[in-house]
Amino acid sequence: MVMRRSPSSSPRSQRARCVNPVFMYLGIALYVGCLLFWWLFLKGDANRVRISRWSSAIYSKSTVEPELGSNTADTLLKTFARGIGAMTPELLELNKKHHIPDYKCVGWRHTGNCSPDGPREVKSDLTCGGIVQAGASGYCLLRDEATGNEIQTMRMSCDSLRNRTTFKCSQAVDFARVAPQKFYKVNIFKGGKEFVKTRMCYGDRYMESKHFRLTPWEELPYHNLEDTLLDYARDASQL
Repeated sequence: MVMRRSPSSSPRSQRARCVNPVFMYLGIALYVGCLLFWWLFLKGDANRVRISRWSSAIYSKSTVEPELGSNTADTLLKTFARGIGAMTPELLELNKKHHIPDYKCVGWRHTGNCSPDGPREVKSDLTCGGIVQAGASGYCLLRDEATGNEIQTMRMSCDSLRNRTTFKCSQAVDFARVAPQKFYKVNIFKGGKEFVKTRMCYGDRYMESKHFRLTPWEELPYHNLEDTLLDYARDASQL
């Protein structure tokens, strides 16, 4: 008679019964870990969305509120006083009001003898968009279309620019506008009618926040120091 082992009592089946729970627990742990990782990822993404919305709300509030408190005249005046930038019809009107010519670029006028006052070298002239290289001598010619008056700006000698420094005469129009506009800006800060109308330097007269105390200007130490500095700046702009 041949004795056979039942399948349930074989060593292989016993090992299977011992190993299967291990794989089961590993599978459960892996599943729980994936769920935890997925939950953390969703939570972090939600936080990022909330932060982004909060930042956007603050940015919108900070940019919109000042615009509500200002008017068109204030905005134009600040743009005018800033000096450099593309001309707009409103800014052009302010230039006319304060007798600042509307210069147009004619081009680069090249000269010899390493001097802007040297003999003209027409063959080396450039358009307004031409790049003037270091070592060139000459000037940018601008013309006031209303009067036909021409001026020379960016007068250069051979050693006026450092090596590899370049510029275009199209930039000279802004250069010509800066000086009179900055002088006007100094006069705004000095006071007078423009101070009462715009207050672009000092802000509102009354502070509505309960968290701060508004101290009258006269009670501050050295309250006249700013007037003295502005006087110096105004005198310096005329030099």
